[in-house]
Amino acid sequence: MMFMCMDANFRLKNNLVSNYSQDPGLGIGWAYMVPRKPYEDYVVSQADDGDISTCVSFQAIAKANIKKANGLRVTGTGGLVCGRSEMILPVSIGNLQKGERYSNMDYVFGSAMKTVAVPLILISYDIACQWFINLFKRMNEHWPDSIKIPPSKTLIPAIPKLHEPMHQSAGHQVFSLNFIPGAGLSDCECLERVWAHHNALGNSTKTQGPGSRQDVLDDHFGFWNWQKYINLGRTLLRRYKAAVADRNIQREGHRGLSEPLEKELLLDWEAMCVEWDADNFPKSAKNPYETDGITISEAQVKKDLALEEQKRLAAGGVAFHETTAAGFLSYGLELEEVQRRIKRLVKETAKQTTDRKEGTLTEQRNLLRARLRNYEQLAYMYMLGLLQYQINLQRRNTSPPTLLPAASQPLVEPSSDKPEDSILWLPSSIPAQMREKVCQLGLPEMEDKLREAQCQDALESVRHILKIKTRMILFKNRNIRASAGGG
Repeated sequence: MMFMCMDANFRLKNNLVSNYSQDPGLGIGWAYMVPRKPYEDYVVSQADDGDISTCVSFQAIAKANIKKANGLRVTGTGGLVCGRSEMILPVSIGNLQKGERYSNMDYVFGSAMKTVAVPLILISYDIACQWFINLFKRMNEHWPDSIKIPPSKTLIPAIPKLHEPMHQSAGHQVFSLNFIPGAGLSDCECLERVWAHHNALGNSTKTQGPGSRQDVLDDHFGFWNWQKYINLGRTLLRRYKAAVADRNIQREGHRGLSEPLEKELLLDWEAMCVEWDADNFPKSAKNPYETDGITISEAQVKKDLALEEQKRLAAGGVAFHETTAAGFLSYGLELEEVQRRIKRLVKETAKQTTDRKEGTLTEQRNLLRARLRNYEQLAYMYMLGLLQYQINLQRRNTSPPTLLPAASQPLVEPSSDKPEDSILWLPSSIPAQMREKVCQLGLPEMEDKLREAQCQDALESVRHILKIKTRMILFKNRNIRASAGGG
Protein backbone atom coordinates (compact mmCIF):
# COMPACT_ATOMS: atom_id res chain seq x y z
CA MET A 1 0.00 0.00 0.00
CA MET A 2 1.33 3.41 -0.98
CA PHE A 3 0.77 6.47 1.19
CA MET A 4 0.08 9.80 -0.52
CA CYS A 5 -0.26 13.00 1.51
CA MET A 6 -1.91 16.08 0.00
CA ASP A 7 -2.06 19.63 1.33
CA ALA A 8 -1.74 23.29 0.36
CA ASN A 9 0.84 25.92 1.27
CA PHE A 10 -0.07 29.62 1.34
CA ARG A 11 3.47 30.88 1.94
CA LEU A 12 4.73 30.27 -1.60
CA LYS A 13 2.94 33.23 -3.19
CA ASN A 14 3.91 34.99 -6.40
CA ASN A 15 3.35 38.62 -7.33
CA LEU A 16 1.87 39.62 -10.66
CA VAL A 17 5.33 40.24 -12.12
CA SER A 18 6.32 39.63 -15.75
CA ASN A 19 4.49 36.89 -17.70
CA TYR A 20 5.09 33.50 -19.27
CA SER A 21 5.91 35.06 -22.66
CA GLN A 22 8.84 36.97 -21.21
CA ASP A 23 9.74 34.35 -18.58
CA PRO A 24 8.59 30.93 -19.83
CA GLY A 25 10.80 28.76 -17.63
CA LEU A 26 13.17 26.00 -18.69
CA GLY A 27 11.08 22.90 -18.07
CA ILE A 28 7.64 23.50 -16.61
CA GLY A 29 5.89 20.17 -16.26
CA TRP A 30 9.09 18.11 -16.59
CA ALA A 31 9.83 17.68 -12.88
CA TYR A 32 7.55 18.45 -9.93
CA MET A 33 5.33 21.30 -11.14
CA VAL A 34 2.35 20.15 -13.21
CA PRO A 35 2.20 21.16 -16.92
CA ARG A 36 0.91 24.71 -16.94
CA LYS A 37 -1.42 24.86 -19.95
CA PRO A 38 -3.72 21.85 -19.31
CA TYR A 39 -3.75 22.61 -15.59
CA GLU A 40 -4.83 26.22 -16.05
CA ASP A 41 -7.38 25.26 -18.71
CA TYR A 42 -9.02 22.83 -16.30
CA VAL A 43 -9.04 25.31 -13.41
CA VAL A 44 -10.60 27.98 -15.64
CA SER A 45 -13.27 25.52 -16.78
CA GLN A 46 -14.18 25.03 -13.12
CA ALA A 47 -14.23 28.74 -12.31
CA ASP A 48 -17.56 28.39 -10.49
CA ASP A 49 -16.00 25.95 -8.04
CA GLY A 50 -16.09 27.59 -4.61
CA ASP A 51 -13.55 27.40 -1.84
CA ILE A 52 -13.46 24.08 -0.09
CA SER A 53 -16.04 24.02 2.71
CA THR A 54 -15.28 21.76 5.63
CA CYS A 55 -16.81 20.49 8.83
CA VAL A 56 -14.10 22.30 10.78
CA SER A 57 -12.67 25.78 10.96
CA PHE A 58 -10.12 25.37 8.16
CA GLN A 59 -12.17 27.58 5.85
CA ALA A 60 -11.60 30.60 8.09
CA ILE A 61 -7.87 29.89 8.04
CA ALA A 62 -7.86 29.58 4.25
CA LYS A 63 -9.73 32.86 3.83
CA ALA A 64 -7.30 34.58 6.16
CA ASN A 65 -4.45 33.35 3.97
CA ILE A 66 -5.97 34.69 0.73
CA LYS A 67 -7.65 37.87 1.96
CA LYS A 68 -4.75 39.89 0.52
CA ALA A 69 -4.84 38.30 -2.92
CA ASN A 70 -4.82 41.58 -4.84
CA GLY A 71 -1.72 41.87 -7.00
CA LEU A 72 -0.89 38.18 -6.72
CA ARG A 73 -0.67 35.74 -9.61
CA VAL A 74 -0.46 32.81 -7.19
CA THR A 75 -1.79 32.66 -3.62
CA GLY A 76 0.03 29.43 -2.78
CA THR A 77 0.74 25.91 -3.95
CA GLY A 78 -0.89 22.53 -3.50
CA GLY A 79 0.83 19.21 -3.86
CA LEU A 80 1.44 15.62 -2.83
CA VAL A 81 4.30 13.69 -1.26
CA CYS A 82 4.95 10.05 -0.48
CA GLY A 83 3.67 9.37 3.02
CA ARG A 84 6.45 6.92 3.82
CA SER A 85 9.63 8.48 2.42
CA GLU A 86 8.37 12.12 2.44
CA MET A 87 9.65 12.53 -1.12
CA ILE A 88 7.77 14.95 -3.34
CA LEU A 89 5.99 13.08 -6.12
CA PRO A 90 6.59 13.89 -9.82
CA VAL A 91 4.24 16.39 -11.51
CA SER A 92 2.29 16.79 -8.27
CA ILE A 93 2.71 20.49 -7.41
CA GLY A 94 0.29 23.09 -8.75
CA ASN A 95 -0.21 26.81 -8.21
CA LEU A 96 -3.32 28.02 -6.40
CA GLN A 97 -4.90 30.98 -8.16
CA LYS A 98 -7.32 31.84 -5.37
CA GLY A 99 -7.32 29.68 -2.33
CA GLU A 100 -7.61 25.92 -1.93
CA ARG A 101 -10.29 24.78 -4.38
CA TYR A 102 -11.48 21.36 -5.40
CA SER A 103 -10.42 21.94 -9.00
CA ASN A 104 -6.80 22.70 -8.04
CA MET A 105 -6.42 19.82 -5.62
CA ASP A 106 -8.23 17.37 -7.90
CA TYR A 107 -5.89 18.07 -10.79
CA VAL A 108 -2.64 17.76 -8.84
CA PHE A 109 -3.93 14.53 -7.31
CA GLY A 110 -4.87 13.07 -10.68
CA SER A 111 -1.56 14.21 -12.16
CA ALA A 112 0.41 12.55 -9.36
CA MET A 113 -1.60 9.34 -9.73
CA LYS A 114 -0.32 8.93 -13.30
CA THR A 115 3.12 8.02 -11.94
CA VAL A 116 1.84 5.53 -9.35
CA ALA A 117 1.79 1.85 -10.28
CA VAL A 118 0.70 0.50 -6.89
CA PRO A 119 -2.95 -0.68 -6.95
CA LEU A 120 -3.76 0.22 -3.31
CA ILE A 121 -3.27 3.85 -2.27
CA LEU A 122 -3.99 5.57 1.02
CA ILE A 123 -4.64 9.26 0.32
CA SER A 124 -4.30 11.56 3.31
CA TYR A 125 -5.83 15.03 3.21
CA ASP A 126 -6.83 17.27 6.10
CA ILE A 127 -10.38 17.53 4.74
CA ALA A 128 -10.67 14.08 3.18
CA CYS A 129 -14.03 13.67 4.90
CA GLN A 130 -15.55 16.10 2.38
CA TRP A 131 -13.13 16.09 -0.53
CA PHE A 132 -13.27 12.32 -1.06
CA ILE A 133 -17.06 11.90 -0.93
CA ASN A 134 -17.74 13.20 -4.45
CA LEU A 135 -14.25 12.64 -5.87
CA PHE A 136 -15.27 10.00 -8.42
CA LYS A 137 -18.34 11.98 -9.44
CA ARG A 138 -16.18 15.01 -10.20
CA MET A 139 -13.67 12.78 -11.97
CA ASN A 140 -16.28 11.23 -14.27
CA GLU A 141 -18.00 14.52 -15.05
CA HIS A 142 -15.19 17.06 -15.24
CA TRP A 143 -11.69 15.61 -15.19
CA PRO A 144 -9.65 15.46 -18.41
CA ASP A 145 -9.08 11.92 -19.65
CA SER A 146 -5.33 12.33 -19.19
CA ILE A 147 -5.56 12.39 -15.38
CA LYS A 148 -8.52 10.11 -14.71
CA ILE A 149 -7.80 7.34 -12.21
CA PRO A 150 -8.13 3.82 -13.68
CA PRO A 151 -10.66 1.46 -12.05
CA SER A 152 -7.85 -0.89 -11.04
CA LYS A 153 -6.75 1.58 -8.36
CA THR A 154 -8.27 1.35 -4.88
CA LEU A 155 -8.22 4.50 -2.75
CA ILE A 156 -8.44 4.67 1.04
CA PRO A 157 -9.16 8.17 2.43
CA ALA A 158 -7.57 9.31 5.69
CA ILE A 159 -7.17 12.46 7.77
CA PRO A 160 -3.72 13.31 9.21
CA LYS A 161 -3.44 12.75 12.93
CA LEU A 162 -2.78 16.37 13.86
CA HIS A 163 -5.87 17.56 11.99
CA GLU A 164 -8.20 14.69 12.88
CA PRO A 165 -9.13 15.87 16.43
CA MET A 166 -10.40 19.17 14.99
CA HIS A 167 -13.10 17.38 13.03
CA GLN A 168 -16.47 16.29 14.27
CA SER A 169 -16.26 12.87 15.88
CA ALA A 170 -19.47 11.45 14.38
CA GLY A 171 -18.72 9.12 11.47
CA HIS A 172 -15.03 10.03 11.28
CA GLN A 173 -13.56 6.75 12.53
CA VAL A 174 -13.41 5.60 8.90
CA PHE A 175 -10.86 8.36 8.23
CA SER A 176 -8.74 7.74 11.33
CA LEU A 177 -5.24 6.39 10.74
CA ASN A 178 -5.53 4.56 14.06
CA PHE A 179 -8.14 2.21 12.54
CA ILE A 180 -6.78 1.67 9.02
CA PRO A 181 -4.92 -1.65 8.58
CA GLY A 182 -1.33 -1.13 7.51
CA ALA A 183 -1.17 2.50 8.63
CA GLY A 184 0.90 1.67 11.69
CA LEU A 185 2.03 4.79 13.54
CA SER A 186 2.14 6.97 10.42
CA ASP A 187 0.83 10.46 11.11
CA CYS A 188 0.62 11.49 7.41
CA GLU A 189 1.60 15.04 8.30
CA CYS A 190 4.48 14.76 5.83
CA LEU A 191 3.59 17.84 3.79
CA GLU A 192 3.59 20.00 6.90
CA ARG A 193 7.26 19.09 7.36
CA VAL A 194 7.99 19.54 3.65
CA TRP A 195 6.34 22.97 3.55
CA ALA A 196 8.10 24.06 6.74
CA HIS A 197 11.44 23.43 5.04
CA HIS A 198 10.45 25.36 1.90
CA ASN A 199 8.55 28.28 3.42
CA ALA A 200 11.71 30.39 3.41
CA LEU A 201 11.62 30.30 -0.40
CA GLY A 202 8.51 32.45 -0.35
CA ASN A 203 10.45 35.66 0.26
CA SER A 204 12.62 35.22 -2.83
CA THR A 205 10.22 33.53 -5.25
CA LYS A 206 7.39 35.96 -4.51
CA THR A 207 8.93 38.65 -6.71
CA GLN A 208 10.27 36.38 -9.45
CA GLY A 209 8.78 35.87 -12.87
CA PRO A 210 6.46 32.87 -13.25
CA GLY A 211 8.90 30.67 -15.17
CA SER A 212 11.92 31.44 -13.01
CA ARG A 213 9.89 30.82 -9.87
CA GLN A 214 8.78 27.38 -11.01
CA ASP A 215 12.33 26.46 -12.03
CA VAL A 216 13.60 27.48 -8.58
CA LEU A 217 10.90 25.46 -6.85
CA ASP A 218 11.68 22.42 -9.00
CA ASP A 219 15.36 22.72 -8.07
CA HIS A 220 14.64 22.89 -4.35
CA PHE A 221 12.12 20.07 -4.49
CA GLY A 222 14.70 17.93 -6.28
CA PHE A 223 17.31 18.73 -3.65
CA TRP A 224 14.83 17.79 -0.92
CA ASN A 225 14.23 14.41 -2.57
CA TRP A 226 17.97 13.82 -2.99
CA GLN A 227 18.56 14.45 0.72
CA LYS A 228 15.77 12.06 1.60
CA TYR A 229 17.21 9.43 -0.73
CA ILE A 230 20.77 9.47 0.61
CA ASN A 231 19.53 9.33 4.22
CA LEU A 232 16.92 6.66 3.59
CA GLY A 233 19.09 3.83 4.94
CA ARG A 234 19.69 5.46 8.31
CA THR A 235 16.05 6.52 8.55
CA LEU A 236 14.75 3.02 7.89
CA LEU A 237 17.18 1.47 10.38
CA ARG A 238 16.16 3.92 13.11
CA ARG A 239 12.47 3.35 12.46
CA TYR A 240 12.93 -0.43 12.32
CA LYS A 241 14.58 -0.53 15.74
CA ALA A 242 11.84 1.65 17.22
CA ALA A 243 9.12 -0.45 15.58
CA VAL A 244 10.49 -3.73 16.93
CA ALA A 245 10.64 -2.39 20.48
CA ASP A 246 7.17 -0.90 20.23
CA ARG A 247 5.79 -4.09 18.69
CA ASN A 248 6.90 -6.07 21.73
CA ILE A 249 5.24 -3.56 24.06
CA GLN A 250 1.99 -3.57 22.10
CA ARG A 251 1.93 -7.36 21.84
CA GLU A 252 2.37 -7.73 25.58
CA GLY A 253 -0.30 -5.10 26.22
CA HIS A 254 -2.72 -6.89 23.90
CA ARG A 255 -2.05 -10.20 25.64
CA GLY A 256 -2.66 -8.66 29.05
CA LEU A 257 -5.93 -7.15 27.85
CA SER A 258 -7.17 -10.32 26.15
CA GLU A 259 -6.37 -12.96 28.78
CA PRO A 260 -9.04 -11.97 31.35
CA LEU A 261 -11.78 -11.76 28.71
CA GLU A 262 -14.03 -14.57 27.56
CA LYS A 263 -12.99 -16.30 24.34
CA GLU A 264 -16.44 -15.92 22.80
CA LEU A 265 -16.34 -12.18 23.39
CA LEU A 266 -12.88 -11.95 21.84
CA LEU A 267 -14.02 -13.89 18.78
CA ASP A 268 -17.00 -11.56 18.37
CA TRP A 269 -14.77 -8.50 18.60
CA GLU A 270 -12.27 -9.92 16.14
CA ALA A 271 -15.05 -10.78 13.69
CA MET A 272 -16.38 -7.21 13.91
CA CYS A 273 -12.91 -5.77 13.26
CA VAL A 274 -12.25 -8.12 10.33
CA GLU A 275 -15.60 -7.26 8.77
CA TRP A 276 -14.95 -3.53 9.25
CA ASP A 277 -11.46 -3.75 7.75
CA ALA A 278 -12.65 -5.73 4.73
CA ASP A 279 -15.46 -3.30 3.92
CA ASN A 280 -14.58 -0.66 1.31
CA PHE A 281 -15.39 3.02 1.55
CA PRO A 282 -18.10 4.09 2.23
CA LYS A 283 -18.26 1.45 4.93
CA SER A 284 -21.61 -0.12 5.76
CA ALA A 285 -20.36 -2.68 8.29
CA LYS A 286 -20.93 -2.11 11.99
CA ASN A 287 -18.28 0.20 13.37
CA PRO A 288 -16.43 -1.51 16.25
CA TYR A 289 -14.67 1.74 17.15
CA GLU A 290 -17.79 3.89 17.51
CA THR A 291 -18.18 5.03 21.12
CA ASP A 292 -20.78 7.77 20.70
CA GLY A 293 -23.81 7.03 22.81
CA ILE A 294 -21.92 5.07 25.46
CA THR A 295 -21.13 8.31 27.23
CA ILE A 296 -23.10 11.52 27.14
CA SER A 297 -22.04 15.04 27.99
CA GLU A 298 -23.78 17.44 30.32
CA ALA A 299 -24.58 19.73 27.40
CA GLN A 300 -26.30 16.86 25.59
CA VAL A 301 -28.36 15.99 28.68
CA LYS A 302 -29.47 19.61 29.02
CA LYS A 303 -30.48 19.61 25.37
CA ASP A 304 -32.48 16.39 25.77
CA LEU A 305 -34.23 17.69 28.88
CA ALA A 306 -35.10 20.92 27.08
CA LEU A 307 -36.65 18.93 24.23
CA GLU A 308 -38.66 16.87 26.71
CA GLU A 309 -39.91 20.06 28.34
CA GLN A 310 -40.85 21.43 24.93
CA LYS A 311 -42.90 18.31 24.16
CA ARG A 312 -44.61 18.50 27.56
CA LEU A 313 -45.64 22.11 27.03
CA ALA A 314 -46.81 21.36 23.49
CA ALA A 315 -49.03 18.61 24.89
CA GLY A 316 -50.77 21.09 27.19
CA GLY A 317 -48.45 20.99 30.18
CA VAL A 318 -48.20 23.94 32.56
CA ALA A 319 -45.07 26.05 32.94
CA PHE A 320 -44.57 26.81 36.62
CA HIS A 321 -41.85 29.37 36.00
CA GLU A 322 -39.79 30.80 33.19
CA THR A 323 -36.95 28.70 34.59
CA THR A 324 -37.70 25.07 33.76
CA ALA A 325 -37.16 22.13 36.09
CA ALA A 326 -33.98 21.21 34.21
CA GLY A 327 -32.84 24.82 34.50
CA PHE A 328 -33.49 24.75 38.24
CA LEU A 329 -31.36 21.61 38.65
CA SER A 330 -28.58 23.03 36.49
CA TYR A 331 -28.68 26.18 38.60
CA GLY A 332 -28.34 24.09 41.75
CA LEU A 333 -25.42 22.10 40.39
CA GLU A 334 -23.74 25.32 39.33
CA LEU A 335 -24.15 26.77 42.84
CA GLU A 336 -22.76 23.54 44.24
CA GLU A 337 -19.61 24.05 42.17
CA VAL A 338 -19.41 27.69 43.33
CA GLN A 339 -19.56 26.51 46.94
CA ARG A 340 -16.67 24.11 46.34
CA ARG A 341 -14.68 26.86 44.66
CA ILE A 342 -15.20 29.24 47.58
CA LYS A 343 -14.15 26.54 50.04
CA ARG A 344 -10.91 26.10 48.12
CA LEU A 345 -10.45 29.87 48.17
CA VAL A 346 -10.95 29.87 51.95
CA LYS A 347 -8.14 27.33 52.37
CA GLU A 348 -5.82 29.32 50.12
CA THR A 349 -6.61 32.53 51.98
CA ALA A 350 -5.94 30.89 55.35
CA LYS A 351 -2.44 29.88 54.24
CA GLN A 352 -1.44 33.40 53.26
CA THR A 353 -3.81 36.16 54.29
CA THR A 354 -3.76 39.39 52.29
CA ASP A 355 -6.24 42.22 51.96
CA ARG A 356 -6.76 41.41 48.29
CA LYS A 357 -7.54 37.74 48.95
CA GLU A 358 -9.90 38.56 51.81
CA GLY A 359 -11.66 41.14 49.65
CA THR A 360 -12.06 38.62 46.83
CA LEU A 361 -13.43 36.04 49.25
CA THR A 362 -15.96 38.47 50.71
CA GLU A 363 -17.08 39.52 47.24
CA GLN A 364 -17.55 35.90 46.15
CA ARG A 365 -19.60 35.16 49.27
CA ASN A 366 -21.86 38.17 48.70
CA LEU A 367 -22.52 37.09 45.12
CA LEU A 368 -23.31 33.57 46.26
CA ARG A 369 -25.77 34.82 48.92
CA ALA A 370 -27.68 36.77 46.28
CA ARG A 371 -27.85 33.76 43.99
CA LEU A 372 -28.95 31.50 46.85
CA ARG A 373 -31.95 33.75 47.51
CA ASN A 374 -33.07 33.37 43.89
CA TYR A 375 -32.44 29.64 44.02
CA GLU A 376 -34.51 29.23 47.20
CA GLN A 377 -37.62 30.54 45.42
CA LEU A 378 -37.20 27.97 42.66
CA ALA A 379 -36.57 25.17 45.15
CA TYR A 380 -39.92 25.66 46.89
CA MET A 381 -41.64 25.84 43.51
CA TYR A 382 -40.29 22.56 42.09
CA MET A 383 -40.08 20.74 45.43
CA LEU A 384 -43.54 21.40 46.83
CA GLY A 385 -43.06 19.23 49.89
CA LEU A 386 -39.71 20.73 50.83
CA LEU A 387 -41.05 23.24 53.34
CA GLN A 388 -43.02 20.59 55.24
CA TYR A 389 -40.02 18.29 55.13
CA GLN A 390 -37.82 21.01 56.64
CA ILE A 391 -40.39 21.70 59.37
CA ASN A 392 -40.51 18.01 60.25
CA LEU A 393 -36.74 17.89 60.42
CA GLN A 394 -36.70 20.97 62.62
CA ARG A 395 -39.06 19.29 65.04
CA ARG A 396 -36.92 16.16 65.13
CA ASN A 397 -33.51 17.83 64.95
CA THR A 398 -32.54 16.31 68.26
CA SER A 399 -33.58 12.85 67.06
CA PRO A 400 -32.90 12.32 63.35
CA PRO A 401 -35.36 10.19 61.39
CA THR A 402 -34.55 6.53 61.08
CA LEU A 403 -34.72 6.67 57.29
CA LEU A 404 -31.03 7.59 57.14
CA PRO A 405 -28.06 7.06 59.45
CA ALA A 406 -27.46 10.02 61.74
CA ALA A 407 -24.16 10.82 60.05
CA SER A 408 -25.80 11.25 56.63
CA GLN A 409 -28.98 13.01 57.78
CA PRO A 410 -29.14 16.56 56.34
CA LEU A 411 -29.63 19.40 58.78
CA VAL A 412 -32.16 22.18 58.45
CA GLU A 413 -29.65 24.85 59.38
CA PRO A 414 -26.04 24.83 58.22
CA SER A 415 -23.28 24.68 60.78
CA SER A 416 -22.33 28.31 60.02
CA ASP A 417 -23.74 31.42 58.40
CA LYS A 418 -21.31 31.15 55.51
CA PRO A 419 -23.05 30.71 52.14
CA GLU A 420 -20.65 27.99 51.03
CA ASP A 421 -21.99 25.81 53.88
CA SER A 422 -25.66 26.29 52.97
CA ILE A 423 -27.68 23.21 52.04
CA LEU A 424 -28.98 23.49 48.48
CA TRP A 425 -31.77 20.94 48.96
CA LEU A 426 -31.40 19.22 45.64
CA PRO A 427 -33.44 16.01 45.27
CA SER A 428 -30.36 13.94 46.10
CA SER A 429 -30.24 15.53 49.58
CA ILE A 430 -33.68 14.09 50.36
CA PRO A 431 -33.94 10.44 51.49
CA ALA A 432 -34.85 8.22 48.55
CA GLN A 433 -38.01 7.02 50.33
CA MET A 434 -39.38 10.56 50.57
CA ARG A 435 -38.40 12.07 47.23
CA GLU A 436 -41.73 11.28 45.59
CA LYS A 437 -43.55 13.24 48.30
CA VAL A 438 -41.14 16.18 48.33
CA CYS A 439 -40.14 16.60 44.67
CA GLN A 440 -42.01 17.23 41.47
CA LEU A 441 -42.57 14.11 39.39
CA GLY A 442 -39.45 13.17 37.44
CA LEU A 443 -37.17 15.69 39.18
CA PRO A 444 -34.88 13.13 40.91
CA GLU A 445 -34.40 11.29 37.61
CA MET A 446 -33.41 14.56 35.91
CA GLU A 447 -30.78 15.19 38.57
CA ASP A 448 -29.43 11.66 38.16
CA LYS A 449 -28.96 12.24 34.43
CA LEU A 450 -27.24 15.58 34.96
CA ARG A 451 -24.91 14.23 37.64
CA GLU A 452 -23.99 11.21 35.54
CA ALA A 453 -23.20 13.51 32.62
CA GLN A 454 -21.11 15.68 34.96
CA CYS A 455 -19.12 12.60 35.92
CA GLN A 456 -18.58 11.72 32.26
CA ASP A 457 -17.36 15.25 31.50
CA ALA A 458 -15.05 15.18 34.51
CA LEU A 459 -13.68 11.78 33.49
CA GLU A 460 -13.04 13.03 29.96
CA SER A 461 -11.22 16.07 31.37
CA VAL A 462 -9.04 13.82 33.52
CA ARG A 463 -8.20 11.68 30.50
CA HIS A 464 -7.31 14.77 28.47
CA ILE A 465 -5.05 16.11 31.23
CA LEU A 466 -3.34 12.73 31.61
CA LYS A 467 -2.69 12.60 27.86
CA ILE A 468 -1.16 16.08 27.93
CA LYS A 469 0.94 15.20 30.97
CA THR A 470 2.14 12.00 29.30
CA ARG A 471 3.19 13.89 26.18
CA MET A 472 5.01 16.49 28.28
CA ILE A 473 6.89 13.77 30.17
CA LEU A 474 7.86 12.03 26.92
CA PHE A 475 9.04 15.34 25.46
CA LYS A 476 11.06 16.08 28.60
CA ASN A 477 12.68 12.65 28.64
CA ARG A 478 13.62 12.86 24.97
CA ASN A 479 14.74 16.47 24.68
CA ILE A 480 15.78 17.82 28.08
CA ARG A 481 19.08 16.55 29.38
CA ALA A 482 19.81 18.81 32.36
CA SER A 483 17.88 21.05 34.71
CA ALA A 484 18.32 24.80 34.74
CA GLY A 485 21.46 25.78 36.61
CA GLY A 486 22.88 22.28 36.41
CA GLY A 487 26.48 21.56 35.65
